Amino acid sequence: MAIINSYPTVAPADSDLVLITDTSVEGNPTKTVSIGSINALNYSPSIDLLQKEVTLTAAQMLSLNGGGSIEVLPAPGAGKLIALMNVMTQVDFNSVAYNFAAGGISDKISFYIGVNEASGPSTLDFNAAADTFYITDPLGQTGGSTYTPNSSLTLQATAGITVSQGDSPIKFSILYREIAVS
Repeated sequence: MAIINSYPTVAPADSDLVLITDTSVEGNPTKTVSIGSINALNYSPSIDLLQKEVTLTAAQMLSLNGGGSIEVLPAPGAGKLIALMNVMTQVDFNSVAYNFAAGGISDKISFYIGVNEASGPSTLDFNAAADTFYITDPLGQTGGSTYTPNSSLTLQATAGITVSQGDSPIKFSILYREIAVS
């Protein structure tokens, strides 16, 4: 028997053949098909997960002082909703830690889809003085309200949030779906 890792590696062409098992025939005989014929099937996976890397600058983070908003993902288009699966947040520490503070008990920084809160990292997570990673999983709407189609994902601070220093980029790795709605 040949050892499969002894075969040379090549860039496949549409005319190259691969082995398949034909389950439509009794005995499931082995047959060959071209890579081009497999490509012609236009396979579409049933899971439509999307992933996006977003980096917010220190200037953007400081703009959250007193209640700012930053678009993280654009609106997906008419008839679609953003469904967040999880978000990995990285404080890519530079030299000065942020000093985010919440003036009142209800003050915070959260992700929003349109006007609906979708949870997110803790306000104090951004104050790290070293490279730090946080995973928010899963993310879902809070407060029981419904999402509006064609709404962007934003990071928003309430009016009582203060920040006056910090120079680290904040990186997000976002796993999400765009769901068609009628």
